[in-house]
Amino acid sequence: MASKKPAKKKKPSRSRYEESNPTLSFRVKRDVYQRFKDHIRATGQSQSEFLTAALDQEEARVNARVKELAGRRDNLKQQLLSLEHLIEERRKQLEVPIQKERARRRRDLEAWYQNEKQLRKMEFTHYEIALDKIRQEVKEEEGRLRRAKFEVSIMERRKAALEEEMKKWQNEMKTVSWFINTFPWVLCNACPAASWNRMVLEVAKSIQPPMTKKAGT
Repeated sequence: MASKKPAKKKKPSRSRYEESNPTLSFRVKRDVYQRFKDHIRATGQSQSEFLTAALDQEEARVNARVKELAGRRDNLKQQLLSLEHLIEERRKQLEVPIQKERARRRRDLEAWYQNEKQLRKMEFTHYEIALDKIRQEVKEEEGRLRRAKFEVSIMERRKAALEEEMKKWQNEMKTVSWFINTFPWVLCNACPAASWNRMVLEVAKSIQPPMTKKAGT
């Protein structure tokens, strides 16, 4: 039996080259293989250059999507800050006149009471009419106060809705980052399951808008 030839020892430079340039090997369908070969022949690119360009293009698309989501998050945050400012300003605008009016009514009521004591000998019905009028004015002021509180509650509910929408966008960004880090092969157009992967991504995208629209109502 012939003895096996001893393995040829690699040169250090060759070992370093293979370490820094590993081989990538996978199988594809015949039509995909032919399209790849035709593309390489037509463009004059090497296989490595084609793969690098494809990866750069896909990374650019993902980065653009992440940037878009970040922009929406910042926009929602700015809207939330503006809404908080408007709520605070509106509260001040409503509270100050009401407090002044209450104080004025108290002074008027106190003045009326003192005058009532001095004029208690006058006809009772005259003062009863005046008292009914003041009571009616107080009820009207209380009605305006209730309406003011209702406006503030509407603004606070809108604020809560914006906060919820911003949280959902933050969760979507985390999901995108996790998906990219966990399943990088999904972004490979040359993979056998590329069409299936793209379909899954489109389904995942189509689920989010209704959720966002619901949060904003």
